[in-house]
Amino acid sequence: MAGTGVHGAPAEALDESAARRREQRGWYWYDWANSVYSTTVLTVFLGPYLTSVAKAAADAHGFVHPLGLPVRAGSFYAYTVSASLLLSVVAMPLAGALADRDQTTLIVAVLLVQVLAAAGALLMGRLARRYGAQRTILGSLVAWALTLAAGYFLPAKAPLWFFALAVGIRLVLGGSQALSRSLFSHLVPRGKEAEYFSAYEISDRGVSWLGPLVFGVAYQLTGSYRDAILSLVAFFAVGFVLLARVPVDRAIAAAGNPVPDRI
Repeated sequence: MAGTGVHGAPAEALDESAARRREQRGWYWYDWANSVYSTTVLTVFLGPYLTSVAKAAADAHGFVHPLGLPVRAGSFYAYTVSASLLLSVVAMPLAGALADRDQTTLIVAVLLVQVLAAAGALLMGRLARRYGAQRTILGSLVAWALTLAAGYFLPAKAPLWFFALAVGIRLVLGGSQALSRSLFSHLVPRGKEAEYFSAYEISDRGVSWLGPLVFGVAYQLTGSYRDAILSLVAFFAVGFVLLARVPVDRAIAAAGNPVPDRI
């Protein structure tokens, strides 16, 4: 007979549950580490640098003309990010087949949000255990929308409020990304983890160019970073509606995985 564990539960089931928890914690930490490059290199170095170069090369009306197209200097970086992400979407399957803010303030803020990312991931994990992963992610989408709205009203030249916004962003970002991957892991049939997570990463990269593109277009049309920030709320509103309609419990059962008490 199979051995029994606490309260008579089969030892095999307990081992499986413990392995699942270790897997989920692993995804929390992976996502925190994985976001370091995009947050530090892209935000601190490339963003301000390319924007300053574009502004220095702009005409009297504040436009640069790559490939003969009129682009506001402030939108140039966002468009560049979108183009690079589209290029990565095309390149990843091939590769897989073959195998103007003060810089000191910005750097400190980025280092701060990286530390807080781990705290956000752990906090979201605790909330998920109490309220369920789907509800917690839905709550994080609302928090994202409120954070962006707060960014719209952020006072100019107010470092304290800038740091406060950075704290809010990283707490929500670190937790929501990690918990999303954890929830997705419940939907993966056993033995097909590599296949499903490869599709997850490709789909992630496949649409990640939309955000910078919308941001760039909004700034192109309005000339206001505040309006460009607010335009991103639409993504979280659409995501909330789509996720709320997903029957997660049935999807987990259909994947052949045990359905948690709280989802």
